[in-house]
Amino acid sequence: MKIFVAGLFLWVFSLVVLFRTVRGGLRTSGFTRCRAALALLPALAAALLLFRPHEDLLGGQDQGAYVNAAATYSRTQALSYRDPLLSLVPPPVRPDFFYGDDLFPDTKDMCLWVENVEQALIGTWFQPAYPVLMSVVASLGSGFGMLYVSPLFALFTALAL
Repeated sequence: MKIFVAGLFLWVFSLVVLFRTVRGGLRTSGFTRCRAALALLPALAAALLLFRPHEDLLGGQDQGAYVNAAATYSRTQALSYRDPLLSLVPPPVRPDFFYGDDLFPDTKDMCLWVENVEQALIGTWFQPAYPVLMSVVASLGSGFGMLYVSPLFALFTALAL
């Protein structure tokens, strides 16, 4: 499955939902286009001041896991891939490179999970929609731009409300 195409679909779907929500809200609230534009000006000013994302991410925590998964999806264009370094390690020794215990799923980096030890197959463990959205931005050439997806969706939420 091409991750880029799936991500584009999610972006289009998100923008259509946002547009329909905002348009419906404007129709029922009695806002004129002029009032809507005036209400949007403070939101745009706030976006300029507050839109900058925080670059300090820790790889094993949620925000770092999403960014790392998005970069991997962008690079491999798949939700699962054969890890080139892990495949060089003999299969009996591979578990020595994993985190966790018997109650914790096998993972090599706390972001993506080991799907098949014998094949060195690494894949997604959590719902991949958000990293797939971010992977589109990374595929367009901006790894740093992935950090702007969360603030952008926060702005979408503010507009929808």
